[in-house]
Amino acid sequence: MESEMSAVYLVALSQVRGSVYSKKDFGEAVAGAFQNLYDSGSVKYWAACEERHQDGGVHYHASIKLSQPQHFCRERAYLDEQHGMKVNFAAGQGGYF
Repeated sequence: MESEMSAVYLVALSQVRGSVYSKKDFGEAVAGAFQNLYDSGSVKYWAACEERHQDGGVHYHASIKLSQPQHFCRERAYLDEQHGMKVNFAAGQGGYF
């Protein structure tokens, strides 16, 4: 039975430039941020998608389910430092942070 303490987060990477990352690379980087900063069992599931806009821009979105709620300030800094990704997180029904 799954823990009631699990948490789902939404992550957005706006205006991907020059297709540096694929949506799979983006999802793996997001999951890796949590796995590297916490124990390897913290990530239960993740999924990533690509959103194309009429102006030709690309955004990536990911959903990640963790074994327990986490803060995401360290993960945001990790993704920026390790991958050059400036991401926004959302938890629950709130907006992106």
